[in-house]
Amino acid sequence: IMKVTQDGSIPQIASNINNWLNTHNPDVVFLWIGGNDLLLSGNVNATGLSNLIDQIFTVKPNVTLFVADYYPWPEAVKQYNAVIPGIVQQKANAGKKVYFVKLSEIQFDRNTDISWDGLHLSEIGYTKIANIWYKYTIDILKALAGQTQPTPSPSPTPTDSPLVKKGDVNLDGQVNSTDFSLLKRYILKVVDINSINVTNADMNNDGNINSTDISILKRILLRN
Repeated sequence: IMKVTQDGSIPQIASNINNWLNTHNPDVVFLWIGGNDLLLSGNVNATGLSNLIDQIFTVKPNVTLFVADYYPWPEAVKQYNAVIPGIVQQKANAGKKVYFVKLSEIQFDRNTDISWDGLHLSEIGYTKIANIWYKYTIDILKALAGQTQPTPSPSPTPTDSPLVKKGDVNLDGQVNSTDFSLLKRYILKVVDINSINVTNADMNNDGNINSTDISILKRILLRN
C-alpha cells in the first residue's frame, strides 16, 4: 500500500509519482491531494487531479486506488470537494479500480478538530479521519486479500457536482465553446497538458489529442 497525501501540490506529486510507483510497486494507493493547490493559487485543480489519476493507472494499470475529498475547512475547500466524486466516477465508469473516500462526512468540530495552526487537523481530527478511511476501504481491502475484486462503486456524486463527460475539457460540467477554445489552444501549444482534462479531450478515444478531436467537438457543438 502506498499513501500519497497533501504534502505538496498536484504538479509536484505528478513529477514524482512515476518513480514512486516503480520503486515501491504498490497494489493499493491512497490519494489525498489537491488542497494545497487551492490554498496556494485560489483555484480548483480538477484537471490536475484527473490527469494524476490517469497517470497512476498508466504506470500501474492493475492498482486499486482510493481518492479522498477533504474535511470541510477552510470553507474554500468545499468547491474542490464538489468536483472530486464526479472525477472518480468517470474513472470507475472507464473500468479503473478507483473508489471515493468521503472524508467530508466527518462530524466536524472546528474547536477540537483543528490544530494550533488553524488549518491542519488536531490529533482528535486525524482520529476521526482515520476512522472514515477505515470505513471506506476495509471491505475492499479484505476482498483484495481474498483474491476477489468488487466492482468499483464510488459514493454517489452530489447533486450539485458538475457532470464529467467527453468534450468537457475544463471540467466545469458543461460542453461548450469554452471547451472548444481551450482544446484549440492546447493543440496550438498555447497551453500545456495540465490545463486540460486529457480523458475528456480525447473525443475519439484513440489515445491522442489532435485536430481530429477538435473536429469532433466542433460537430457536437454545432448540433447543439
